[in-house]
Amino acid sequence: MVRPIIIIRHPPIAYHGKPKFIGQLDPPLSEAGLLLAEKVADALRNQSIAGIVSSDLQRASHTSQLIANACNKPLYLDKGLREEHLGCWQGQTHDSVQAVHTHSYNRWQKGNSRPCLCREGLYSVALRARPVLEQHLNNLNKSGLQGCLVVVSHVNTIVAMHGSCLGIGRRKWRSIGTINHGHGVLLCALNQGFRSLLYNWPIDDIALFLRRQSKKELGAL
Repeated sequence: MVRPIIIIRHPPIAYHGKPKFIGQLDPPLSEAGLLLAEKVADALRNQSIAGIVSSDLQRASHTSQLIANACNKPLYLDKGLREEHLGCWQGQTHDSVQAVHTHSYNRWQKGNSRPCLCREGLYSVALRARPVLEQHLNNLNKSGLQGCLVVVSHVNTIVAMHGSCLGIGRRKWRSIGTINHGHGVLLCALNQGFRSLLYNWPIDDIALFLRRQSKKELGAL
């Protein structure tokens, strides 16, 4: 069965002072983030949606609730979709982490995504996040519901899920690139594995792309 999966990064959060490493801290969306969340929900209003699952952290859950309201679909929250836990970096600015944990910070800057200083690491993130995705796919396939699965999560979690689903070597996950706030990834779940169709696209453009494709065309892309 061919099923599109739209994985969305939440809009921006409210910062006080310099931007910080957030990880599994739970700040709300900023005013600009709230406006973008509404725009994302509106872009999916007329999309064929089968199910919606989200991280339970409020920057994701607020976004996903707006989508659920716009599409009149139930929302499922799952801790497995939370952002990577960043250990002692959480709540710290980049400058302070670089000053205190110079070696680990420099490794991270060079693309190293392995665990360090209680930081979870992207492979561990994939081990908890991908099963959530696959569980909801299986549930939808058993139900016979047609349409997309929408997933709302966080940048490192999305990067980890994307790399794991495609079978990309984990050392290359971060080199594929980041996901902007309020943007997303379009995967296609096939009978055997996954295919990546769009990466870091605005949600309204992803919705437009899907409306122009048939299931047969999606499976052949």
